[in-house]
Amino acid sequence: MTTQLKKTLLIGAGVFVLIAASLGAIYLVRQPTNTRPSPTPTPKVAIMSSPSVTPVPIGINEVTPANAAKCELNFVVACASSSPSPSPSGTPIVYVSPSPSTPASADLDCVSKEVYADDARNRAGFYYLESRIAEASSLASGTTIVYSIIAKNHGGSSVPDTKITDTLSSNLTFVDADSDCTYDSGTRTVTCTIGTLAAGAQAQRSIRARINVSSNTSIANTAEVFSSNGQRNSCSVQLDATGKIITPPSPVPTELPQAGVFEVTAGTIGVGMVFLILGALGLLLL
Repeated sequence: MTTQLKKTLLIGAGVFVLIAASLGAIYLVRQPTNTRPSPTPTPKVAIMSSPSVTPVPIGINEVTPANAAKCELNFVVACASSSPSPSPSGTPIVYVSPSPSTPASADLDCVSKEVYADDARNRAGFYYLESRIAEASSLASGTTIVYSIIAKNHGGSSVPDTKITDTLSSNLTFVDADSDCTYDSGTRTVTCTIGTLAAGAQAQRSIRARINVSSNTSIANTAEVFSSNGQRNSCSVQLDATGKIITPPSPVPTELPQAGVFEVTAGTIGVGMVFLILGALGLLLL
């Protein structure tokens, strides 16, 4: 073995020993200490002793042949509570919940009665109320109108067996009405059945009639709403009528008539004659 090789081996061995020593030192420094944690003392909780309660004996009546038909068990349970103490006299305090307020009574009202112009789409039990006629308007005899009656319950309880009645004057001829309305020709009275009207609810019924007068007159019409509990209310409307039937003006033609061959030829000749006369007058003036 040469001297150079020995030096190399010695240097390598020294480096190896130096690395091993360094690793051992690092291991000893980074090794965690295996110390057991000391137990945490448990805090002491002060326990308040509840006030002593004097036990009350439970009284049990003995069942004997004399009172075999009567069996009673009386007992009292004592407990600590934050409830109010009984009154000094020993009478227990009774807490009474407030009673609910009494709802307001029913209040049946004939809200309004209005008049509408008849619509071509109207039929028995189905009416378009779009064109309202102002009260005291003048209408011609033979005009068909629609009366609209609205009943409402303004109260806090329901109204049973509610009905609407309308007696037509001799100046009106009955035509038709809603499906739950009937007409008595003897009394000229229309009766509409609504039934129970709930609190705050309203109902509307329509009656169609035709004006039949021979001279200027005023037609007043009154409707009444009532129920089986004695409530009643009414509303009215008045119209002026004239016996003269107003004839509408003739309709304006939508388009001009078309000219035929004769009309076109006559027009052409007429125009030519006008130009011919004008030309002759011009020559005379020259």
